[in-house]
Amino acid sequence: MHKAPRIVLPNIISIIFVGLLLFYDKIMQHFPWIATTDQQEKVQLEHPDLEIGLKIGKDYAFVPLKRKEMTKEEERKIKRQFDVIAEQIVNVGNKNGQLKNEIFCQLIKQTTIGEQSEKQLKPTILQKAVRRGWHLIMLCCERFSPLHNFEKILLAHFDKALDVQQIQSEGLTSTMQEDISMYAVHSYNKLIMSILPRNILKVDEKTKFDIEKIRNERWNFDCELNDIMLRQSILPSPEKDFLVPSILIFLTNKIIQTDGLKTEGIFRKCVPIDEAENAIALLDLGDYNNQFFKDHDNPHLYAVLLMNWFYRLWEPIIPFKLYDDALNIVRPSEPNNDDNIAKITSCQFILSQLPLANILTLKYISRFLKYIYAGENVRQNKMPLENLALIFAPNLIRQKSKDPTEMNANLHLEIAFIRTVMLELSNLPIDWEDEKFEQSQRWIYDNYCKSN
Repeated sequence: MHKAPRIVLPNIISIIFVGLLLFYDKIMQHFPWIATTDQQEKVQLEHPDLEIGLKIGKDYAFVPLKRKEMTKEEERKIKRQFDVIAEQIVNVGNKNGQLKNEIFCQLIKQTTIGEQSEKQLKPTILQKAVRRGWHLIMLCCERFSPLHNFEKILLAHFDKALDVQQIQSEGLTSTMQEDISMYAVHSYNKLIMSILPRNILKVDEKTKFDIEKIRNERWNFDCELNDIMLRQSILPSPEKDFLVPSILIFLTNKIIQTDGLKTEGIFRKCVPIDEAENAIALLDLGDYNNQFFKDHDNPHLYAVLLMNWFYRLWEPIIPFKLYDDALNIVRPSEPNNDDNIAKITSCQFILSQLPLANILTLKYISRFLKYIYAGENVRQNKMPLENLALIFAPNLIRQKSKDPTEMNANLHLEIAFIRTVMLELSNLPIDWEDEKFEQSQRWIYDNYCKSN
């Protein structure tokens, strides 16, 4: 991993940031926010006029952790204080471009567990600090992205967080693994979405005209599923009769063709940004026969593109209006609830409430993912159903609200719902749709994937 640069803060920004750090000192007596790591002695505030209550140099930049028993009300008060601090940090980074990298640098350090911190901190305190650090990374990625020279460092940090074996080697519990992976997936999606639009390929005016002409016919990203299916319906046979978007069939074919079903860590590895940019530009044009795809045999590229396509649908596969109803299916019942009405299963909900195009798309991806988490493949790819549900949940179901606190509150329910949907839909009896899926897969392979 790239070594994180030393933090150097400009004059005005230093004062703001130091003020926040000093406010930490007041509440960190109860909960840790900034945890020490082996690298954290590098956190220096280089301005001669600043008099702050932090030791710099040999000492670590963290506040004494003296936790005491608290009442529920005291815990809620502390949480509200943390929320205020988080919002202040996010606002500072959003308004001051020169501070963005410094904030991400500090958070990378906080969420990197070193030997020194393991010796100094109790496991429960250390894990709470790491969890809070990842939560703040997600909140920051919701509002701003790092400057261009820091993107690869941050992506590498996300990549490590999605590596289950790496997390296990650091001694974290399974619950922590799930939390860290959730935050990393959300942060990764947000970062990629902010990077790609500002790195569009440079083309001449004639090419731009041609792109717009083709785009009106194909256009796969940043639109609704119904729009894709409508445009696909006017294409020549047999593509116009496909039950799901051609791009979905193409990308799953490429994952299979590049041996992605057996590739360790499929769907949790990052790829170079420029490769993703080029591929998305071509996929948006429907240029599946482009030499680019014949030359690239990295299954992680096609896995990233598949998740990216789902995430960039304007309306997620689970429509916004059905979000609450979907989560209620997996939400634990209240102890004193006298409602005797039996809940329907996730599968029944999908088949009865979703539009047909959404149902078929969910069926297709669920059947495909079963090849990854079932049988012999999972022993090699190390991606069981739980991991796939965790990674795909943000891409298949999300709420309209962009409030990070609300988004964070339902993460576990979203994962539980998607996990159940994947399992139930993939185990449905084979029917006519599966035959149509196989026919379209063969046609896409023969026309777009087969080597010459």
